[in-house]
Amino acid sequence: MSVNNKVNIYELAKATGFSTSTVSKALNKTGRISETTRNLILKKATDMNYIANYHAQALSLKKSWIIAIIYSDNLGIGFSHPHFSVILESFKQEAEMAGYEITFVNRNMGNTKMTYLEFCRYRKVEGVFVVNFYSLSSQVPELIESGIPIVSADSGNLAITTITSDDLLGGRLATEYLVNLGHNKRVYHISGPLYTISGQKRLKGFEEIMKERKVEEYKVFEADNYGFEDGYNKALEIIEEKNLPSAIFVGGDWMALGAIKAFQKHGIMVPDDISIIGYDNLDFLKYSSPALTTISQNKKEIGRTSARYLIDKISGQKVESIKIDVEIVERETCKRID
Repeated sequence: MSVNNKVNIYELAKATGFSTSTVSKALNKTGRISETTRNLILKKATDMNYIANYHAQALSLKKSWIIAIIYSDNLGIGFSHPHFSVILESFKQEAEMAGYEITFVNRNMGNTKMTYLEFCRYRKVEGVFVVNFYSLSSQVPELIESGIPIVSADSGNLAITTITSDDLLGGRLATEYLVNLGHNKRVYHISGPLYTISGQKRLKGFEEIMKERKVEEYKVFEADNYGFEDGYNKALEIIEEKNLPSAIFVGGDWMALGAIKAFQKHGIMVPDDISIIGYDNLDFLKYSSPALTTISQNKKEIGRTSARYLIDKISGQKVESIKIDVEIVERETCKRID
């Protein structure tokens, strides 16, 4: 049991056999759980002398113990995207361990349209985690002005505390890796959409190395999104040029996989004919053929740190934006040349 005989939410969850998320929902009378489950948890909380302390703290601090998540999806990648799903899961675990319930912002409550801010006020959320900024971001400034604590895992708004990968470093690492393998005459970059900060930073890293290492010829092909088809289509544009580059830095693993497929379909083998390095280190791509060399983002650390920083902001502490280090994962899609 906890210090001073005060039971915490983790001990209550262990005693009931339910997750901290389910326990939080029962205590806050929110979420979709059965009455049987709710009553069982509340009874155990009373027996363990937890519920009185919990509600006393909530009332004294005027806490709802709810954190809202904004996840925009105009890229069509859904919640199952391997990058964002890992960030979301690690954020959720960290927040629930601290006793918070997670809810996704729903701008249509009871057939009534709501703004992000209206939803947050309606649900009395204590803080907001903005996963990405790809759509409806015009409503985010309203949230910022409201004073609700906000943390983001996507550097789409510099006014928000952001925990994200060091994409400038990542762009440099990927490009320098290719040059060090001997690719110093013709190197291309398939970038993500340049309305995203991550796309801009990765491109900047690429261009810096091209100039520093005096690569003779380099080009940039901007994709519409970060998907498989985007990489596939940009590879087709490169194939049409006839004079292929020796290597390509692709700004996302899904795009890299699409590009490899397009080259293979046209009899261009990776890495024998062309080397490719991706960006993200999506786990399943290590099983691709050939296995993708890429830049690894520490997605779990981004999610965990985002949760800790947001909880600190909720408690009144000041936190600053930080960048999480990236690293190269060497596999099979890059070849050393003379």
